[in-house]
Amino acid sequence: MRLFTKLTSTLFSTSTSTSTLFLTLTLTLTLFLTFTSTLSAQEAFIAQDFEESVGDEWSYTAQPEELQRVILWGRMNQPVGNTIAQSGDWYWATWDLDNMEHSLVFDSVELPFGDVYTLHFWYYSANIDTQTDYVKYCLEYDDGTEWNNWQDLESNLTGWNQVSLDIPLTESQVRLKVSAQYDGFAKYVHFDNFVINNEPAPLTAPIISNITAEQANDGSKLVDIYYDLFDANNDPCDIELLISDDNGVSYSFTPDSANLSGHIGSDITPGNNKHIIWDAGNESQDFSAENYYFKIRAEDNTFLQIVTPVISPESETYDEAQTITITCETEDAEIYYTLDGSDPDQTDNLYTEAFELDETTTVKARAYKEDWQESEIATADYVINSDFVLVEGGTYNNETADVTISDFYMSKYEITHTKFIGFLNSYGVASNGSYNGVELIDMDDSDCAIGYSNGNFYFDGSSYATNAECPVIEVTWYGSAVYSNWLSSQEGLTPCYNTSTWTCNINANGYRLPTEMEWMYAAKGGNQEPATGYNQYAGTDVEAELTNYAWYSPNSGSTTHVVGTKLPNQLGLYDMSGNVWEWCNDWYGSYSSSAQTDPVGPATGSYRVRRGGGWSYDADRCRVALRGGSNPSYSNSDLGFRVTRAAE
Repeated sequence: MRLFTKLTSTLFSTSTSTSTLFLTLTLTLTLFLTFTSTLSAQEAFIAQDFEESVGDEWSYTAQPEELQRVILWGRMNQPVGNTIAQSGDWYWATWDLDNMEHSLVFDSVELPFGDVYTLHFWYYSANIDTQTDYVKYCLEYDDGTEWNNWQDLESNLTGWNQVSLDIPLTESQVRLKVSAQYDGFAKYVHFDNFVINNEPAPLTAPIISNITAEQANDGSKLVDIYYDLFDANNDPCDIELLISDDNGVSYSFTPDSANLSGHIGSDITPGNNKHIIWDAGNESQDFSAENYYFKIRAEDNTFLQIVTPVISPESETYDEAQTITITCETEDAEIYYTLDGSDPDQTDNLYTEAFELDETTTVKARAYKEDWQESEIATADYVINSDFVLVEGGTYNNETADVTISDFYMSKYEITHTKFIGFLNSYGVASNGSYNGVELIDMDDSDCAIGYSNGNFYFDGSSYATNAECPVIEVTWYGSAVYSNWLSSQEGLTPCYNTSTWTCNINANGYRLPTEMEWMYAAKGGNQEPATGYNQYAGTDVEAELTNYAWYSPNSGSTTHVVGTKLPNQLGLYDMSGNVWEWCNDWYGSYSSSAQTDPVGPATGSYRVRRGGGWSYDADRCRVALRGGSNPSYSNSDLGFRVTRAAE
């Protein structure tokens, strides 16, 4: 933070007499500040609320002295004029002042530098005639006796009103006088709660003012320079004197420190009438020409910290790609950001415009500006579930009874080999596809499209899966459940499955397999049009149209296909009919004949439900109402899964 003052002078003319020094002062800030800080709550620096308590430190004089005769002028703890004290019990009350001026004069108060001060007081007025009466105040910034800066207060507000006055940063002393004059039994003016609050001053540049300069008349070629130095934070400053011999275009000459004395150099404390003595005649440069410019520069060695950037939108789980914006309140600050979780610096991405995120990402941002302290790091964590659809709840009939389903998220696509391999390589799964002795995927089956080599699982392909984006096959129910737990942990959610008992905490916020009734509701189209849902297939009730929505025996070529390559149903879910069967969370059992809300199936059983039909089945087996069941350790080339998560 730098502030300098120019002055123009004629120094050491060729005349033998001492030249006259002509001064032109220009005060210019070289730094424009935008600063945001969090200040502590204001505290009372000094106060007077007429309670005669230890907090009443601001002394005052009543003029005339406190009176209680026919008129009222003094402390009061009873109602006068339909009011009581603004707070506490006591206030300064007036009534029928006999048309004489009555005043409270508050002592001059010293205000230490480094804080911001605000003066507050409360007053009450009623029935004051603005033509003949008045209520006013005067605020002065010295310890004198004159009162010149009078300001009228509004009259007849019939209630307590607060006056708040910001005291300029440059003032170090304040005194206050309030006055009222009126006559009449139905008129009132009261005062209460005089207080000066203080809080730490925001970081500001130092100010140099009242500069004078004069060349000595004794031929010594000494120049006396005087100035006042103010710093709101009361920081000691470095004072520098620079000289220009080209009318202020540049300041190429710095006086030799040996030729300078007085209040120059480091750690100059703020104050008035600072004095620099410059032995100009002892400099190596000849100063016999005219119109030299002097620059006095003050530096308090405090660097403002840039406001922490704001990343929008806020950290959250989103179901579609997000447009990310980063802003900073500090003017002209440059923002740098990272997308890999590392702390950003000025070698990273410079933010110039909004950008898109379509996958789970941590964004970090920090702002920089020359001569400022860099900002704190802003962080936003985004979970982008662009592969998920919100299935809004509703009620439907499962051909036996009405079922009500709450909102939930379901993956748009069946889980692919790519996603499942990512899980296998990060979860400590054994090379044979088992975890803690439980088979997650049948690596020994020739239909399995996943291989293992050199410590890593990889897509190997098979006759039933020729692309890594085909749905994973040969996966067991256990493999589907453990994958769900892994995905939950990846996103900081609570896993649903206990891998010792294989029970599911349906209320956890993590991923799990859909319940059978959730699956059927979503396959029918949920609460989307048509209102009753499609009862035959996912996306249509017309068998001839099924080829547009499903890979099944008439069009599959006896293999799985890349997910999402047929039309979705009206919820945006792909392959709910065909491609591969899908594991559900429930044990296989009979439907309840009674209406239910969010049913989870039988508590125990021998088989887990699978739904949807697959590439090797005809249209009848792809119906949304068709049920199947298999042992949870079963796997096949036409069996996969998708996952769901409760909507919070």
